[in-house]
Amino acid sequence: MSNALRDIEKRRNLANNEHTITKKQILTASLGNTLEWFDFGMFVYFAPIIGEKFFPSSDISSATRAALTVFAVGFICRPLGGILFGHAGDTYGRAKTLRISILIITLSTLCIGLLPDYQTIGIAAPIIFTMLRLLQGVSIGGEYSGVMIYLAESAPPSRRGFVTSFAATGANIGFLGATLALFILNNHLSKAEVNEWGWRIPFILTSIIGSIIVYYRFKLKETPIFSALQHHHQLARHPFLDVFNKAPTQLLKIIGLTSMGSALYYLFFGYMPTYIKQYDSLNNDRALEVQGFFLISMLFIVPLAGMCGDYFGRKRVLICTAIGIIRSCSV
Repeated sequence: MSNALRDIEKRRNLANNEHTITKKQILTASLGNTLEWFDFGMFVYFAPIIGEKFFPSSDISSATRAALTVFAVGFICRPLGGILFGHAGDTYGRAKTLRISILIITLSTLCIGLLPDYQTIGIAAPIIFTMLRLLQGVSIGGEYSGVMIYLAESAPPSRRGFVTSFAATGANIGFLGATLALFILNNHLSKAEVNEWGWRIPFILTSIIGSIIVYYRFKLKETPIFSALQHHHQLARHPFLDVFNKAPTQLLKIIGLTSMGSALYYLFFGYMPTYIKQYDSLNNDRALEVQGFFLISMLFIVPLAGMCGDYFGRKRVLICTAIGIIRSCSV
């Protein structure tokens, strides 16, 4: 290792050891994921209504499938968002990209809540809705990865797993919030009112919360690691290409690990309420209560897993997680 690289590594370690991330920084960064997963939960729960409003069809199931297809397309855009915002984060800074991503999410969510339906503006409704969903997918892809990197680079090495766990905890809080919002709407509005205008309320309220997060995001300081690299002119000029050239094996491992956990998460929490209602003969409120119970438990399990990673090592925790996923899928 050259003297320049030794110097930058020394400064990076020094920055990590001296820097103590504050609770306010953790909250400001993690709440973006809360917003993202609240929107995700609302979309899953209101898919039949959204399909009827923006993709009208004589068959309700077809309209719902059309809405879920647009939802899936938004997911496809997430890797693109991760690449674009990841490149910007490596080039211009973590804090700057987090401000842009939350701003886009906030504005697109507000537009969805206010967008006139098909009966009002015709074919423009599904087109605009699809474009907004694509925009959300790109920005959300940058948001989650950006938050994880910001927390990891800001946390002390001995608490890195625990601190970064709040990115996932923020996501679970958002999904739990969506579950509670649906429960409240179902118990305070009639089915006709929810279908007509009630479904818009959570999206509009989310944008208001997003505006507050945007304000605090502009007060976020840059991570000490990025600041050290920038100071010594060690920032990569082509970070996306460098990954394929210098760490292709690690990239494939990360994709595999992420896909394993994410697939089970979305299957379990996205499809669980529908499965419970259809096959266990439970009503909608009971299904939401079961969903809420598991989400609340995740608020404790995820930070605990992060602490275990700090104490026992990441590899051991990942092996235990993989075994648990394999066992649960084989039941």
